[in-house]
Amino acid sequence: MENEMLKRILLCVLCLFPVQAFCNGFQMPDQSVRAFGMADAFTAVADDASAVWYNPAGIAFQQSSRISLGAADIYIPPVDFTSNASNPFLPAATTASSKRQNAVLPQWYMTRIIPASDWSFGLGINSPFGLETDWTGTALANVSTFSRVRMININPTLAYKITDHFSIGVGLDYTYVKDVDLNNTILTQHGHGDGWGGNVGLLYKTGLFSLGISYRTQIAVRVNGTAASTLGGNTTAVTSFKLPDMVNIGAAFHPTDTLTLSLDIDWTNWGKYDQVALNYASPITIPTGIPALPLTKVRSIVVQKQWHATIAPKIGLSWQMNHDVQLRLGYSFDPSPVNDLYAGPDLPVNDQHNFSVGLGYQVSKQVSLDVAYMYTRQVGLNQTAPVGADALGNGHYSARAHLFGAAVNYQF
Repeated sequence: MENEMLKRILLCVLCLFPVQAFCNGFQMPDQSVRAFGMADAFTAVADDASAVWYNPAGIAFQQSSRISLGAADIYIPPVDFTSNASNPFLPAATTASSKRQNAVLPQWYMTRIIPASDWSFGLGINSPFGLETDWTGTALANVSTFSRVRMININPTLAYKITDHFSIGVGLDYTYVKDVDLNNTILTQHGHGDGWGGNVGLLYKTGLFSLGISYRTQIAVRVNGTAASTLGGNTTAVTSFKLPDMVNIGAAFHPTDTLTLSLDIDWTNWGKYDQVALNYASPITIPTGIPALPLTKVRSIVVQKQWHATIAPKIGLSWQMNHDVQLRLGYSFDPSPVNDLYAGPDLPVNDQHNFSVGLGYQVSKQVSLDVAYMYTRQVGLNQTAPVGADALGNGHYSARAHLFGAAVNYQF
Protein backbone atom coordinates (compact mmCIF):
# COMPACT_ATOMS: atom_id res chain seq x y z
CA MET A 1 0.00 0.00 0.00
CA GLU A 2 2.87 2.34 0.82
CA ASN A 3 4.50 1.60 -2.55
CA GLU A 4 1.25 2.44 -4.33
CA MET A 5 1.00 5.75 -2.47
CA LEU A 6 4.65 6.43 -3.30
CA LYS A 7 3.92 5.97 -7.00
CA ARG A 8 0.96 8.31 -6.81
CA ILE A 9 3.00 10.93 -4.99
CA LEU A 10 5.75 10.79 -7.59
CA LEU A 11 3.26 11.01 -10.40
CA CYS A 12 2.48 14.52 -9.25
CA VAL A 13 5.87 15.37 -7.76
CA LEU A 14 8.16 14.15 -10.54
CA CYS A 15 5.95 14.46 -13.61
CA LEU A 16 8.64 12.93 -15.80
CA PHE A 17 7.51 14.40 -19.06
CA PRO A 18 5.28 17.33 -18.17
CA VAL A 19 4.71 19.48 -21.24
CA GLN A 20 1.85 21.86 -21.80
CA ALA A 21 1.41 21.38 -25.55
CA PHE A 22 -2.02 22.37 -26.77
CA CYS A 23 -2.36 19.65 -29.36
CA ASN A 24 -2.40 15.87 -29.42
CA GLY A 25 -0.56 14.96 -26.19
CA PHE A 26 2.77 16.83 -26.34
CA GLN A 27 3.09 16.53 -30.11
CA MET A 28 3.23 19.63 -32.30
CA PRO A 29 1.73 18.56 -35.67
CA ASP A 30 2.05 22.07 -37.16
CA GLN A 31 5.41 21.62 -38.86
CA SER A 32 4.89 23.81 -41.93
CA VAL A 33 3.32 27.25 -42.27
CA ARG A 34 1.68 26.31 -45.57
CA ALA A 35 0.35 23.06 -44.07
CA PHE A 36 -1.05 24.44 -40.82
CA GLY A 37 -2.93 27.06 -42.83
CA MET A 38 -4.87 23.99 -44.02
CA ALA A 39 -5.04 22.51 -40.48
CA ASP A 40 -2.24 20.08 -41.46
CA ALA A 41 -4.46 18.13 -43.88
CA PHE A 42 -1.39 17.80 -46.07
CA THR A 43 -0.46 14.11 -46.45
CA ALA A 44 -1.89 13.81 -49.97
CA VAL A 45 -0.92 17.38 -50.95
CA ALA A 46 2.79 17.37 -50.03
CA ASP A 47 3.71 19.75 -52.84
CA ASP A 48 6.37 21.90 -51.17
CA ALA A 49 9.61 21.28 -49.28
CA SER A 50 7.76 20.34 -46.08
CA ALA A 51 6.77 17.09 -47.81
CA VAL A 52 9.93 15.83 -46.07
CA TRP A 53 7.86 15.76 -42.87
CA TYR A 54 4.27 15.24 -44.06
CA ASN A 55 4.88 12.65 -46.81
CA PRO A 56 8.38 12.18 -48.29
CA ALA A 57 6.92 10.52 -51.39
CA GLY A 58 5.64 13.95 -52.43
CA ILE A 59 9.18 15.12 -53.15
CA ALA A 60 9.33 12.88 -56.23
CA PHE A 61 6.54 14.84 -57.98
CA GLN A 62 8.11 18.26 -57.49
CA GLN A 63 9.56 19.85 -60.63
CA SER A 64 12.26 21.93 -58.95
CA SER A 65 14.56 21.89 -55.94
CA ARG A 66 13.31 23.92 -52.98
CA ILE A 67 14.34 25.49 -49.71
CA SER A 68 11.89 26.63 -47.05
CA LEU A 69 12.72 28.52 -43.86
CA GLY A 70 9.94 29.28 -41.43
CA ALA A 71 8.86 29.47 -37.82
CA ALA A 72 5.70 28.94 -35.81
CA ASP A 73 5.13 31.12 -32.76
CA ILE A 74 2.88 29.47 -30.19
CA TYR A 75 1.29 31.83 -27.69
CA ILE A 76 -0.47 30.14 -24.77
CA PRO A 77 -2.38 32.49 -22.43
CA PRO A 78 -2.53 31.49 -18.75
CA VAL A 79 -4.28 28.20 -18.05
CA ASP A 80 -6.97 28.85 -15.44
CA PHE A 81 -7.56 26.38 -12.60
CA THR A 82 -10.37 26.19 -10.04
CA SER A 83 -10.34 23.43 -7.43
CA ASN A 84 -13.48 21.32 -7.20
CA ALA A 85 -15.23 19.49 -4.37
CA SER A 86 -13.18 16.31 -4.99
CA ASN A 87 -9.89 18.04 -4.04
CA PRO A 88 -9.17 17.17 -0.38
CA PHE A 89 -6.05 19.36 -0.14
CA LEU A 90 -7.20 22.76 -1.41
CA PRO A 91 -10.15 24.83 -0.16
CA ALA A 92 -13.18 24.79 -2.44
CA ALA A 93 -12.98 27.14 -5.42
CA THR A 94 -9.25 27.86 -4.97
CA THR A 95 -8.02 29.47 -8.17
CA ALA A 96 -4.62 29.50 -9.90
CA SER A 97 -3.27 30.50 -13.28
CA SER A 98 -0.13 29.28 -14.99
CA LYS A 99 2.29 31.76 -16.48
CA ARG A 100 1.65 32.62 -20.11
CA GLN A 101 3.98 30.85 -22.52
CA ASN A 102 5.45 31.84 -25.84
CA ALA A 103 7.49 29.33 -27.85
CA VAL A 104 9.04 29.66 -31.31
CA LEU A 105 9.42 26.45 -33.32
CA PRO A 106 11.87 26.78 -36.25
CA GLN A 107 11.23 24.79 -39.43
CA TRP A 108 13.79 24.28 -42.21
CA TYR A 109 13.33 22.03 -45.23
CA MET A 110 15.32 21.39 -48.38
CA THR A 111 14.58 19.18 -51.39
CA ARG A 112 16.93 18.39 -54.24
CA ILE A 113 15.77 16.98 -57.56
CA ILE A 114 18.46 14.74 -59.05
CA PRO A 115 18.69 15.66 -62.77
CA ALA A 116 17.84 13.06 -65.44
CA SER A 117 16.57 10.55 -62.86
CA ASP A 118 13.48 9.63 -60.85
CA TRP A 119 15.29 10.14 -57.55
CA SER A 120 14.93 13.08 -55.17
CA PHE A 121 16.55 13.93 -51.84
CA GLY A 122 15.20 15.89 -48.89
CA LEU A 123 16.29 17.13 -45.48
CA GLY A 124 14.14 18.51 -42.68
CA ILE A 125 15.02 20.10 -39.33
CA ASN A 126 12.11 20.85 -37.00
CA SER A 127 10.71 20.53 -33.48
CA PRO A 128 7.74 18.12 -33.52
CA PHE A 129 7.48 17.69 -29.73
CA GLY A 130 7.90 20.04 -26.79
CA LEU A 131 6.78 23.21 -24.98
CA GLU A 132 6.55 23.95 -21.27
CA THR A 133 4.36 24.80 -18.27
CA ASP A 134 5.00 27.02 -15.26
CA TRP A 135 2.86 27.15 -12.08
CA THR A 136 5.54 28.80 -9.91
CA GLY A 137 4.10 30.73 -6.98
CA THR A 138 0.56 29.38 -7.35
CA ALA A 139 -1.59 27.05 -5.26
CA LEU A 140 -0.42 24.17 -7.48
CA ALA A 141 3.31 24.80 -7.00
CA ASN A 142 3.72 21.73 -4.77
CA VAL A 143 2.50 19.59 -7.66
CA SER A 144 4.36 21.26 -10.52
CA THR A 145 6.38 24.46 -10.74
CA PHE A 146 8.48 24.69 -13.91
CA SER A 147 8.61 21.93 -16.53
CA ARG A 148 10.22 22.15 -19.95
CA VAL A 149 11.17 19.89 -22.82
CA ARG A 150 13.02 21.25 -25.86
CA MET A 151 14.02 19.03 -28.75
CA ILE A 152 15.07 19.05 -32.38
CA ASN A 153 14.47 16.45 -35.09
CA ILE A 154 16.75 15.91 -38.11
CA ASN A 155 15.13 13.99 -40.96
CA PRO A 156 17.04 13.09 -44.19
CA THR A 157 14.83 11.43 -46.83
CA LEU A 158 15.09 9.80 -50.25
CA ALA A 159 12.18 9.59 -52.72
CA TYR A 160 11.70 7.61 -55.94
CA LYS A 161 9.06 8.12 -58.65
CA ILE A 162 8.04 4.58 -59.56
CA THR A 163 5.55 5.56 -62.31
CA ASP A 164 4.04 8.79 -63.60
CA HIS A 165 1.40 8.52 -60.85
CA PHE A 166 3.04 6.65 -57.97
CA SER A 167 6.02 7.38 -55.70
CA ILE A 168 7.67 6.23 -52.48
CA GLY A 169 9.83 8.02 -49.92
CA VAL A 170 11.86 6.77 -46.95
CA GLY A 171 13.87 8.56 -44.29
CA LEU A 172 15.64 8.52 -40.93
CA ASP A 173 14.73 10.50 -37.82
CA TYR A 174 17.33 11.60 -35.29
CA THR A 175 15.81 13.32 -32.25
CA TYR A 176 17.98 15.26 -29.83
CA VAL A 177 16.36 16.33 -26.57
CA LYS A 178 18.31 19.42 -25.57
CA ASP A 179 16.64 20.24 -22.26
CA VAL A 180 14.39 18.37 -19.88
CA ASP A 181 13.58 20.43 -16.78
CA LEU A 182 11.20 18.94 -14.21
CA ASN A 183 10.88 21.06 -11.10
CA ASN A 184 8.59 21.63 -8.14
CA THR A 185 9.03 22.84 -4.58
CA ILE A 186 10.75 19.58 -3.60
CA LEU A 187 12.61 18.30 -6.65
CA THR A 188 14.75 19.92 -9.33
CA GLN A 189 15.67 17.72 -12.28
CA HIS A 190 17.48 18.42 -15.53
CA GLY A 191 18.61 16.14 -18.34
CA HIS A 192 19.18 15.55 -22.05
CA GLY A 193 19.13 12.61 -24.46
CA ASP A 194 18.49 11.37 -27.97
CA GLY A 195 17.00 8.57 -30.06
CA TRP A 196 16.58 7.22 -33.60
CA GLY A 197 13.60 6.33 -35.75
CA GLY A 198 12.47 6.18 -39.37
CA ASN A 199 9.64 7.07 -41.73
CA VAL A 200 8.15 5.96 -45.05
CA GLY A 201 5.52 7.46 -47.33
CA LEU A 202 3.52 6.53 -50.45
CA LEU A 203 1.70 8.88 -52.83
CA TYR A 204 -0.62 8.20 -55.77
CA LYS A 205 -1.32 11.33 -57.78
CA THR A 206 -3.43 12.28 -60.80
CA GLY A 207 -4.75 15.57 -62.11
CA LEU A 208 -8.09 15.08 -60.35
CA PHE A 209 -7.11 13.57 -56.99
CA SER A 210 -4.26 12.15 -54.93
CA LEU A 211 -4.01 9.59 -52.13
CA GLY A 212 -1.20 9.46 -49.61
CA ILE A 213 -0.06 7.57 -46.53
CA SER A 214 2.93 8.08 -44.29
CA TYR A 215 4.25 6.23 -41.25
CA ARG A 216 6.76 7.24 -38.59
CA THR A 217 8.22 4.74 -36.17
CA GLN A 218 8.34 5.29 -32.44
CA ILE A 219 11.53 6.81 -31.05
CA ALA A 220 12.88 5.62 -27.70
CA VAL A 221 14.73 8.47 -26.02
CA ARG A 222 17.18 7.80 -23.18
CA VAL A 223 17.63 10.77 -20.85
CA ASN A 224 20.65 11.31 -18.60
CA GLY A 225 20.70 14.08 -16.04
CA THR A 226 20.78 15.19 -12.43
CA ALA A 227 18.24 15.34 -9.61
CA ALA A 228 18.24 17.26 -6.34
CA SER A 229 15.75 17.15 -3.46
CA THR A 230 15.26 19.89 -0.88
CA LEU A 231 14.55 17.04 1.56
CA GLY A 232 17.96 15.45 0.95
CA GLY A 233 19.88 13.96 -1.96
CA ASN A 234 21.78 15.17 -4.99
CA THR A 235 22.49 12.56 -7.63
CA THR A 236 22.61 11.62 -11.30
CA ALA A 237 19.47 10.19 -12.88
CA VAL A 238 18.56 8.07 -15.89
CA THR A 239 15.20 7.51 -17.53
CA SER A 240 13.64 6.93 -20.94
CA PHE A 241 10.41 7.66 -22.74
CA LYS A 242 8.87 6.80 -26.10
CA LEU A 243 7.78 9.26 -28.77
CA PRO A 244 4.79 7.59 -30.47
CA ASP A 245 4.64 6.00 -33.88
CA MET A 246 2.19 7.69 -36.26
CA VAL A 247 0.14 6.84 -39.35
CA ASN A 248 -1.22 9.67 -41.52
CA ILE A 249 -3.70 8.86 -44.30
CA GLY A 250 -4.81 11.61 -46.69
CA ALA A 251 -6.85 12.32 -49.79
CA ALA A 252 -6.85 15.49 -51.89
CA PHE A 253 -9.28 16.46 -54.62
CA HIS A 254 -8.80 19.09 -57.32
CA PRO A 255 -12.27 19.85 -58.76
CA THR A 256 -10.80 22.85 -60.64
CA ASP A 257 -7.31 24.06 -61.50
CA THR A 258 -7.50 26.62 -58.69
CA LEU A 259 -9.18 24.64 -55.88
CA THR A 260 -7.87 21.83 -53.65
CA LEU A 261 -9.85 20.06 -50.93
CA SER A 262 -7.94 17.77 -48.58
CA LEU A 263 -8.83 15.33 -45.82
CA ASP A 264 -6.48 13.62 -43.35
CA ILE A 265 -6.99 10.96 -40.71
CA ASP A 266 -4.03 10.87 -38.31
CA TRP A 267 -3.47 7.97 -35.90
CA THR A 268 -0.98 8.54 -33.07
CA ASN A 269 -0.01 5.56 -30.94
CA TRP A 270 0.15 7.19 -27.52
CA GLY A 271 -0.58 3.75 -26.08
CA LYS A 272 3.20 3.23 -26.10
CA TYR A 273 3.42 5.94 -23.43
CA ASP A 274 2.24 3.65 -20.66
CA GLN A 275 4.73 4.23 -17.89
CA VAL A 276 8.05 5.87 -17.08
CA ALA A 277 10.82 4.37 -14.96
CA LEU A 278 13.24 6.66 -13.10
CA ASN A 279 16.56 5.41 -11.76
CA TYR A 280 18.88 7.32 -9.43
CA ALA A 281 22.58 6.59 -8.89
CA SER A 282 22.20 7.22 -5.14
CA PRO A 283 19.18 7.51 -2.84
CA ILE A 284 17.04 10.63 -3.00
CA THR A 285 14.53 11.71 -0.34
CA ILE A 286 10.86 12.21 -1.19
CA PRO A 287 7.59 12.34 0.77
CA THR A 288 5.49 9.21 1.16
CA GLY A 289 2.30 10.91 2.21
CA ILE A 290 0.33 14.14 2.27
CA PRO A 291 1.52 16.43 3.80
CA ALA A 292 5.25 15.86 3.28
CA LEU A 293 5.95 13.66 6.31
CA PRO A 294 6.95 10.88 6.65
CA LEU A 295 9.90 10.76 4.28
CA THR A 296 11.62 7.93 2.48
CA LYS A 297 14.73 7.41 0.36
CA VAL A 298 14.41 5.75 -3.05
CA ARG A 299 16.68 4.62 -5.88
CA SER A 300 14.02 4.02 -8.52
CA ILE A 301 10.32 4.38 -9.20
CA VAL A 302 7.81 3.58 -11.94
CA VAL A 303 5.31 6.31 -12.81
CA GLN A 304 2.13 5.14 -14.52
CA LYS A 305 0.77 7.13 -17.49
CA GLN A 306 -1.55 4.71 -19.33
CA TRP A 307 -2.28 6.96 -22.30
CA HIS A 308 -4.28 5.69 -25.28
CA ALA A 309 -4.01 6.00 -29.06
CA THR A 310 -5.90 8.82 -30.78
CA ILE A 311 -7.46 9.45 -34.20
CA ALA A 312 -7.55 13.07 -35.40
CA PRO A 313 -9.61 14.11 -38.47
CA LYS A 314 -8.42 17.16 -40.42
CA ILE A 315 -9.89 19.02 -43.38
CA GLY A 316 -8.24 21.72 -45.46
CA LEU A 317 -8.85 23.94 -48.47
CA SER A 318 -6.60 25.97 -50.74
CA TRP A 319 -7.84 28.38 -53.40
CA GLN A 320 -5.61 30.03 -55.97
CA MET A 321 -7.30 33.43 -56.00
CA ASN A 322 -5.06 34.80 -58.77
CA HIS A 323 -1.61 34.21 -60.19
CA ASP A 324 0.14 35.43 -57.04
CA VAL A 325 -2.20 34.82 -54.08
CA GLN A 326 -3.42 31.56 -52.53
CA LEU A 327 -5.96 31.42 -49.68
CA ARG A 328 -6.01 28.47 -47.24
CA LEU A 329 -8.51 27.37 -44.61
CA GLY A 330 -8.69 24.38 -42.28
CA TYR A 331 -10.25 22.66 -39.27
CA SER A 332 -9.06 19.74 -37.17
CA PHE A 333 -10.17 17.92 -34.05
CA ASP A 334 -7.44 16.69 -31.70
CA PRO A 335 -8.65 14.22 -29.07
CA SER A 336 -6.64 14.00 -25.88
CA PRO A 337 -4.68 10.78 -25.22
CA VAL A 338 -4.32 11.48 -21.50
CA ASN A 339 -5.79 9.11 -18.94
CA ASP A 340 -8.08 11.23 -16.74
CA LEU A 341 -6.53 9.77 -13.58
CA TYR A 342 -3.15 11.20 -14.58
CA ALA A 343 -4.25 14.58 -15.85
CA GLY A 344 -3.37 17.64 -13.85
CA PRO A 345 -1.37 20.87 -13.87
CA ASP A 346 1.67 19.31 -15.53
CA LEU A 347 -0.39 18.42 -18.63
CA PRO A 348 -3.89 19.96 -18.43
CA VAL A 349 -4.84 18.83 -21.94
CA ASN A 350 -8.27 17.80 -23.17
CA ASP A 351 -9.96 17.44 -26.58
CA GLN A 352 -9.27 20.42 -28.84
CA HIS A 353 -10.81 22.16 -31.84
CA ASN A 354 -8.37 23.90 -34.19
CA PHE A 355 -9.36 26.57 -36.74
CA SER A 356 -6.80 27.90 -39.22
CA VAL A 357 -6.37 30.37 -42.05
CA GLY A 358 -3.35 30.96 -44.26
CA LEU A 359 -2.14 32.98 -47.20
CA GLY A 360 0.55 32.34 -49.81
CA TYR A 361 2.09 35.08 -51.97
CA GLN A 362 4.30 34.53 -55.02
CA VAL A 363 6.88 37.30 -54.83
CA SER A 364 8.74 36.20 -57.95
CA LYS A 365 9.27 33.08 -60.03
CA GLN A 366 11.69 31.74 -57.41
CA VAL A 367 10.49 33.29 -54.14
CA SER A 368 7.19 32.90 -52.26
CA LEU A 369 5.95 33.77 -48.78
CA ASP A 370 3.53 31.94 -46.48
CA VAL A 371 1.72 33.24 -43.40
CA ALA A 372 -0.85 31.44 -41.24
CA TYR A 373 -2.84 31.66 -38.02
CA MET A 374 -4.48 28.92 -35.94
CA TYR A 375 -6.78 29.25 -32.95
CA THR A 376 -7.06 26.31 -30.56
CA ARG A 377 -10.06 25.99 -28.26
CA GLN A 378 -9.81 23.29 -25.63
CA VAL A 379 -12.77 21.53 -24.10
CA GLY A 380 -12.67 22.23 -20.36
CA LEU A 381 -10.90 19.54 -18.35
CA ASN A 382 -12.43 18.50 -15.01
CA GLN A 383 -10.14 16.23 -13.00
CA THR A 384 -11.72 14.16 -10.22
CA ALA A 385 -9.06 11.60 -9.35
CA PRO A 386 -9.66 9.28 -6.36
CA VAL A 387 -8.43 10.51 -3.00
CA GLY A 388 -4.63 10.26 -2.85
CA ALA A 389 -1.72 12.12 -4.35
CA ASP A 390 -3.44 12.31 -7.75
CA ALA A 391 -6.17 14.42 -6.15
CA LEU A 392 -3.68 17.25 -5.52
CA GLY A 393 -4.60 18.60 -8.96
CA ASN A 394 -8.34 17.94 -8.85
CA GLY A 395 -10.24 20.81 -10.38
CA HIS A 396 -11.37 22.45 -13.59
CA TYR A 397 -8.81 23.58 -16.17
CA SER A 398 -9.59 25.89 -19.09
CA ALA A 399 -7.10 26.72 -21.82
CA ARG A 400 -6.67 28.08 -25.31
CA ALA A 401 -3.79 28.86 -27.66
CA HIS A 402 -2.85 30.96 -30.67
CA LEU A 403 -0.40 29.87 -33.35
CA PHE A 404 1.22 32.29 -35.80
CA GLY A 405 3.54 31.31 -38.62
CA ALA A 406 5.62 32.80 -41.41
CA ALA A 407 7.93 31.19 -43.98
CA VAL A 408 9.98 32.17 -47.01
CA ASN A 409 10.43 29.66 -49.83
CA TYR A 410 12.92 29.52 -52.67
CA GLN A 411 12.85 27.18 -55.67
CA PHE A 412 15.65 26.64 -58.18
